Amino acid sequence: MSTLARSSGTESYTAQRKAQPQNSRSVAPHSPPKAPVETGSRQYVTKAALNLPQLLAPGDWGAGDLAIVVPVCSPVLTPEEEISLRALARFAADTPRIVLRKSGVTIPFDTTGFRVIDIPAPWMASLSAYNALMLEQRFYEYLSGYENVLIYQLDCILLGGYFRTFTDKARSFWGAPYFRRNGKLKSVGNGGFSLRRPADCLSVLRSEAIHADRISLTMWRQYVKPAYFEIWREHFRHGSDRLRGLGQGFCDTFTRAEDEFWIYFAPAFSRDYHLPSAIEAAAFAAESRSRQVIELNGGKLPLGAHAWHRNDRDLWEGVLNDFGLLTTTTSLPTDN
Repeated sequence: MSTLARSSGTESYTAQRKAQPQNSRSVAPHSPPKAPVETGSRQYVTKAALNLPQLLAPGDWGAGDLAIVVPVCSPVLTPEEEISLRALARFAADTPRIVLRKSGVTIPFDTTGFRVIDIPAPWMASLSAYNALMLEQRFYEYLSGYENVLIYQLDCILLGGYFRTFTDKARSFWGAPYFRRNGKLKSVGNGGFSLRRPADCLSVLRSEAIHADRISLTMWRQYVKPAYFEIWREHFRHGSDRLRGLGQGFCDTFTRAEDEFWIYFAPAFSRDYHLPSAIEAAAFAAESRSRQVIELNGGKLPLGAHAWHRNDRDLWEGVLNDFGLLTTTTSLPTDN
């Protein structure tokens, strides 16, 4: 790893980038992202409204300390997605990796070294369906052989292999931090590049209780907003007579992005569910305000970034060029 990329000196990474010559980069052409990705729109069709079938995905999901899960629902890769896969191969070649394939889709890259698990097509047919998958108890039961799972959507880039820095901490969900409109840190956040503990997620989804004393000030601030207040109002209006328990029943009618549930609601359902602080999350990943995240992390790059080509692309192209990952090549071999 280059000293520039992991500098721990007093000069920040972004400051060092400005001093580097930029004319030698090979810049990949811009391409629009494909689902599943997190979006700016935070309203989703609920699982109940989607009428999804039971999630049945038999196969050898494996077991261990960590697995990286890569959702694939398209037979074509964008140039940015090829870069994402190259970064994954560079920094996680020895880490168990699982492709979640939308059933019937041809995987557009070589899956040597991956476990391939077919997910019933309706569960990956839309952003709302994928959102429901990330809130589904059976999904985490399939992954329960692992202590930790890194969700790695193909609009992410991995910038290192130091996973133990985060897996060794008693945290249930890691994601790039959210910011307030005034630019101040708000909370741990985005789920597109996120580290999760399946056992902790299951403790939430199987919960039959709400613990009001676990609702933080950040969570209360969300609840006074009309959209979030309405989620709780609808929940209590319908009661807790759902078949699969209070936690899963809450998720089945959840109308926001799944990462918002894991950040702003999940802690209330389980005393075993714990989140990092927003400043801790800055060491894990970046999404929005990438340069600010790096500064908050002492001038060092985080472990990864989500939606890098939509958020400060110039910065991330420079980083990728330093790693030798920014190249314009043909598509990776297709798995037939």
